[in-house]
Amino acid sequence: MAQNKILYSAKLDENMRRSAYFKTNKRTVKSNIMLKFVMKAMDIKLRGEAGFTTTLEDPIELLKCTEQFMKKSADAEYDFLDFWEANQKFFAMKQGTTENLMHFKERFLRQAEVLQDLYGVAWFRNFAVKTKAYAAIASTNTAAQNKFKDDIFEAVLATGFLCNCDQTRTAPLMKAQRSRLQKAKADDEFRLASAEVGALGHAVAMQLTTTRNSQATKL
Repeated sequence: MAQNKILYSAKLDENMRRSAYFKTNKRTVKSNIMLKFVMKAMDIKLRGEAGFTTTLEDPIELLKCTEQFMKKSADAEYDFLDFWEANQKFFAMKQGTTENLMHFKERFLRQAEVLQDLYGVAWFRNFAVKTKAYAAIASTNTAAQNKFKDDIFEAVLATGFLCNCDQTRTAPLMKAQRSRLQKAKADDEFRLASAEVGALGHAVAMQLTTTRNSQATKL
């Protein structure tokens, strides 16, 4: 019995070491693929995938995903289909269960830029004119009206980011920022709330780090 326990312990230690080496090797191979064999355009596409930090950590899955993108040649792309897919991907985008807020923010902004290129700046400026916040600006204050229209894309992104990130991990900050946005009526208040939301990622990351450190200290 004692000999079996010793043998089991030895095999368990060996398995744990092999598992650790395997994870390290996967990260190393992935890094080599991204650095040596992936061009900039493909790099942007891959980093825009929700599973980039999870499923695509596996080099085999990374190569499969790369192959799928490569098979989509320019001749197979259609403007209407691209427009629909870009919208669908953006509005369905959610923060992954193991994805940190910083990576989600980068992925969110990259897809937003694709959408902005498809719609054009004029679309968002026209949307700004139809909002209640714009109507609250005095008609004689053309400078404030123009500033509001210039900032509308960032305001839209701020709202989308609030809705699509993992609110269970950031509930207190989300609630405070959403309340501020809902109450914003004048131009100055609206732009201030949008600016604060723009800094949300950093604030949440700092809060989560502090919480983890506090829990580690107690342990």
